[in-house]
Amino acid sequence: MKNIFSLICFILFCQAVFSQTNYPLFEDPINVVQYQLKNGLTVVLSENHDKPTVMGTVIVKAGGKNDPSDATGMAHYLEHMLFKGTQSLGTTNFKEEKIYLDKIDSLYESLGKTSNSEQRLSIQKQINEQSKLAGQYAIPNEMDRMLSEIGGQNVNAFTSNDMTVYHNEFPANKMEEWLSIYSHRFVNPVFRLFQSELETVYEEKNRGNESPINYAFETFMKKFYKKHPYGTQSIIGETEHLKNPSLIKMYEFFDKYYVANNMVLCMVGDFKTEEIKPLIEQYFSNWRTGEIPSFPNYPEDDFKPGESTTIAVTPVKMFARGYRTPKFGSYDALMMEIVANILNNDQNSGLFNQLVSNGELMALEAIPMTMEDYGATIFFAVPKIIGQSFEDANSVLDKAIQKLINGDFEDKLFEGAKNEWIRNFETELEDSRERALLLVEVYGNNQNWYEYLNYAKAVKEVNKQQIVEVAKQYFSKNYYTLYSKMGKHTTEKLSKPAYDPIIPNNETHSDFYNEWAEIKSSANPKEIISFKDHIRFETLENGSSLKMTTNPINEIFDLDIVWEAGYRQHPELEMLATILNSTSSPNYELNAFRNELYALGTTINWSAGDHAFILSVSGLDKNLEASMELVYELIQSPVIKDSQLKTISQQIKTSRKMETNEVQMLSTVLREYTLYGNQSKYVRQSSVSDYKKMKAETFNELYSTLKNYKIHVNYTGKITPEILKPILNNLKLQNGQESSDNFVYSYSSSNEKVFFLDNKKSVQSHITFIGIGSDFNKNQTLSKEAFNFYFGYDMSSILFQEIREFRSLAYSTYGFIRNGRNEKNQNVFVSYVGCQGDKSPEALELLYSLIKNMPVKEERSKSVVNSIKNSIESSNPGFREYNEKYEESVLEGYKDNMNLELAGQLPSLEFKNLVDFYKKEVQPIDLKLSIVGNSKKFDSSILNKYGKTTKVKTKKIYNF
Repeated sequence: MKNIFSLICFILFCQAVFSQTNYPLFEDPINVVQYQLKNGLTVVLSENHDKPTVMGTVIVKAGGKNDPSDATGMAHYLEHMLFKGTQSLGTTNFKEEKIYLDKIDSLYESLGKTSNSEQRLSIQKQINEQSKLAGQYAIPNEMDRMLSEIGGQNVNAFTSNDMTVYHNEFPANKMEEWLSIYSHRFVNPVFRLFQSELETVYEEKNRGNESPINYAFETFMKKFYKKHPYGTQSIIGETEHLKNPSLIKMYEFFDKYYVANNMVLCMVGDFKTEEIKPLIEQYFSNWRTGEIPSFPNYPEDDFKPGESTTIAVTPVKMFARGYRTPKFGSYDALMMEIVANILNNDQNSGLFNQLVSNGELMALEAIPMTMEDYGATIFFAVPKIIGQSFEDANSVLDKAIQKLINGDFEDKLFEGAKNEWIRNFETELEDSRERALLLVEVYGNNQNWYEYLNYAKAVKEVNKQQIVEVAKQYFSKNYYTLYSKMGKHTTEKLSKPAYDPIIPNNETHSDFYNEWAEIKSSANPKEIISFKDHIRFETLENGSSLKMTTNPINEIFDLDIVWEAGYRQHPELEMLATILNSTSSPNYELNAFRNELYALGTTINWSAGDHAFILSVSGLDKNLEASMELVYELIQSPVIKDSQLKTISQQIKTSRKMETNEVQMLSTVLREYTLYGNQSKYVRQSSVSDYKKMKAETFNELYSTLKNYKIHVNYTGKITPEILKPILNNLKLQNGQESSDNFVYSYSSSNEKVFFLDNKKSVQSHITFIGIGSDFNKNQTLSKEAFNFYFGYDMSSILFQEIREFRSLAYSTYGFIRNGRNEKNQNVFVSYVGCQGDKSPEALELLYSLIKNMPVKEERSKSVVNSIKNSIESSNPGFREYNEKYEESVLEGYKDNMNLELAGQLPSLEFKNLVDFYKKEVQPIDLKLSIVGNSKKFDSSILNKYGKTTKVKTKKIYNF
């Protein structure tokens, strides 16, 4: 069921933070420094020296709710357009360019004022002509390439209801270069190349329209918030407004909300606060101040008793019940997070988890949504497939809620809910990226860190009765329910405008770039670490290896017991992991066992990866010994009842129905089949029928196969070897002989070249070219990484520019060559584009052409080489990653951290290396084509151009 709710949570999840007093009541564990520049810009800084990178963000306190009601999608449009440059960035001659840009602005205004199709077509042609003229001065992706040049990674932005955030990670020694770019991008921005970005937003809208979950959620929000923009308008924008964009209104939106006193600069990472304060003052003090519009109050009425709506759009019947709960920034909102943990939690011991484990419902999840103006808690439920009505499922849910508000749950569950919140909070603070995103939530919702800390302390002090009283207050009869029966939703499609592509001729630099390039890094990169200096290597009594890494930050441990075999070798191991997550020890019933662990602050999880079967244990070091005693009981004799196995098989059936109705998932499945044929993991996976046949006896037989596999253990925490080794030896693990180290992938030997899955629900075509390269050779790693950066890794790449920026053929595109697992395996080339169905012929032809005849732009030589250099020099991982990264390096033939060796090769890296690599290792690859799309959207006979087309059905490539 986690597959279902991972989709839902991706759409809905919003973390709560809280506000009341101004100063922390206890020590700040991350030493946040908060201050304001004279122009009102809030600056938030937190040092983290765990790795030599910085996560930099700029927050704008304006999101989808701030869009004009007659021009929705405005905040989201700006998220896209603020990557296009300024009057001196992204252009060779703004004075000449502006002549055409002004005409384009005017033409879009005219377009929005007419509904006559002939007139609209005429105006669109004029826009296209003026855009091509303006395009001769544009330098596409210049800012992206600059960020890439300094080693920037994960360059992106997002728009929520309440804020818009721009962010990326970069090497700590490139601080001034980053500050220069980010301060400049928000001063006199120019919304050039809008024609191509408009089509990109269309693609993004079409992607969302494919998902039945997304459709159901938008329907829910419209009914839940009947007055507030949270429900009356969508973040991405209404279709009619997207068809009639106004650049003038976009500039007005920018002028209104993108002012220093409505923005926050937040930085977390490896810097010294006092050293960077002068740089921040230098670069950001010129931002203008403005009068921030007050946001109206939208009072929502109570729901009518039993208020509901019924639709039929999801692959399985399901419903969402929503309660009005505290908005962002209240003490009660914190309490509701603890309540959510009591209902469902990481250890699956909550009241809702118990209902699912007992087979009373197929799935049930509580998801809190705390936003700035309103809060909600939504219960998502999937009734049993056969014989359970919505009414019956609601009755089961009501009984669980009654138990909650009556306090009819164990104290251990309550203590575990608090411990989980504290543990998640502390681990979130470890990593610079996660810490920065937490601070974004705090400051983007008009709170500050000190207020948040005061409420973090409240978690330790809250008692069970307080939680019960809060639950009583909010889980009353004031709720709304959306029911969805099985069915298919009608997909709305934004059609491709009649535009010719804009292809600027420039591979030059702007005036701003030339000035920026003169900045000299103020510090040398930190030394790349040796993993061997940070990992302690031990051996257990059974001969298995133990790697230990010290946690320098808190008292939270991670311990992985790894059996060296995965589902690539033994597909049934995935089923074994699924079942083991529902087992208990012989001394406890399942829910009691889970609560014992949960009360200790411990979670366990079984998982099957490609080449490893893992039991992951995480918790508090002080409770490690007690936790491992419970783990010992479980490992020695896991108990599963036949009734639980029946419930699992039903859950798998529901999950598989959801998977096979998600078009993007089908694209992944078909790609796997194209590459591996009948060795695809989706072809070989255990079927629903296999799950149904499983009994307690056959489960024990399957579990006993683990003794055949070699074991190793990875630990991160503060416990010493003298304490940890006896605890692990007491587990009495059997260390077998079989290992995945020598595994060699078996690729499809079929002569079939094109695989087409015709899906009538697909708005988009999901196109993947894939091919098998030569054997992995670690001596090519640097050249391979340079090729990947240049060709298709990120927004600075050739693929992104040619496919998205120039021609607006796709929202998402990428291409790279993936290392073989080791020297016994071959490299794999993958290149993808997701486009509107009617764009398929053009997208196919262009992607194939770029793969087979990659444009060679030597003027990018400096940028590519610097990107690789800065990325490797700032590559030290966080302490929790040491063991895993060491294993990856050893598997690829290195004796220690691979980047130590790669750094030594950097002085000899040239642009010629990536070109030679492409010509030898990529260009000759025999490509196969995988495409999921709707044949009604394009002439599928064009696929024969790339080889004989084989039409496949889902049942052939997915063992249901």
